Amino acid sequence: MLDTEKNPTRPIALDLQDIHKSFGSLAVLKGVSLTAYDGDV
Repeated sequence: MLDTEKNPTRPIALDLQDIHKSFGSLAVLKGVSLTAYDGDV
């Protein structure tokens, strides 16, 4: 189940925005974003 609503009662533990990663010319991540709240991970 995906919960797309922000939860103001728990602090953000991890917030990654617009992540890009490549190995040489092979792009493996293109603009990935993730927010994990305290207790999620």
